[in-house]
Amino acid sequence: MENLSFLEEGLIVNLAKSKTNQYSAVEEKAILYSPDFKMCPIRTLQIWVQRLDRTSGPVFVSFRKGERLTERRLTDKHLNLIVQRYMGQKYSAHSLRVSFVMVAKLAGLMIRK
Repeated sequence: MENLSFLEEGLIVNLAKSKTNQYSAVEEKAILYSPDFKMCPIRTLQIWVQRLDRTSGPVFVSFRKGERLTERRLTDKHLNLIVQRYMGQKYSAHSLRVSFVMVAKLAGLMIRK
């Protein structure tokens, strides 16, 4: 949560390390608000952060019975299980990201942007 900066224009996510940034140089990724309120990832994340009711720790956490939130980080394995439960067995968290990039490219957007 410490790596999220909500701004008037959108969201900045600070990544200290990523798959493509193995030398731990600070990298910032910007996400803009969607004009469609119901489909806006930033507004959805803001609601989620309010529900977490804290300012540090992991953003994606697991639940206990009765939908009680924990402070335990959601693993990639569990995230894939959630995606498959709602989207089908042929999907994964990675395939959703790849699909997003492909749709953006087909719409004429530059992939780097």
